[in-house]
Amino acid sequence: MRPDMHKVIVERPRRAWDPPNRTVRADRRARRDLDVAGLDDLPHRGPIEPDRGSRKWLNENLAPLLRFLRRRVGRPWDAVYGEMRTHLAPKNAVQMHVIQHLFQYVDRNVLVVDGQICSSRPYFWLSGAPRPLYDDGRTFYVCPETGRLCRPQARPPWRVRTPKAPDPDRHEAPDGRLCLRLDGQWYAISRARIPTATREPAPRDAVFHLPADATPVERRRALYGDGNLYARTKRQLSRAELRTLGLR
Repeated sequence: MRPDMHKVIVERPRRAWDPPNRTVRADRRARRDLDVAGLDDLPHRGPIEPDRGSRKWLNENLAPLLRFLRRRVGRPWDAVYGEMRTHLAPKNAVQMHVIQHLFQYVDRNVLVVDGQICSSRPYFWLSGAPRPLYDDGRTFYVCPETGRLCRPQARPPWRVRTPKAPDPDRHEAPDGRLCLRLDGQWYAISRARIPTATREPAPRDAVFHLPADATPVERRRALYGDGNLYARTKRQLSRAELRTLGLR
């Protein structure tokens, strides 16, 4: 740890915000046009400057502290904390402010609930329910078994998409052939696009035994993968082909 860590983190100029000129002029007009009769209703003591809220805030750079903790992950917590206290005096308020930020990022008394690392600070709105710790780049904890500085696991996704179960009666061969199981038998289907803008009658679908344009579009999409396709030919697969494709 660098000796001037407290200067890098805490001792920086505070940022401020100044009100625009129109706001200052409006406040001056309000004080100037104040009704004299209403002065008796005002408090006898108070600040001369009207309260506009705090216009200054701290400008702390906590990135060096986070980088220091990330590099010490896996080391004993006592050694990490001792390295920091070597350069931070307990009687210096500025230096001890770094320790306050340290304890905000490092949970030293975690709980293990069903194998999940939980914070020692539970959900206050759930009557003390355990709060799982997840890695957000600013969260660390001390392992209760090894006493080492660790980072929690990443937050799981909010919604896990379950893969769609494959159709047991439909199989796409690696060579592009479509195999359908019809009435307990596997067939190789050759597909073709339904012709449009032609005077000739629509071709006959080999699976539905109907004209291609008379078959249900949803059923064609479910079987052939596209509602504009139809089964041109249908051929029963041999036992050797079934073994090759892993079908039965």
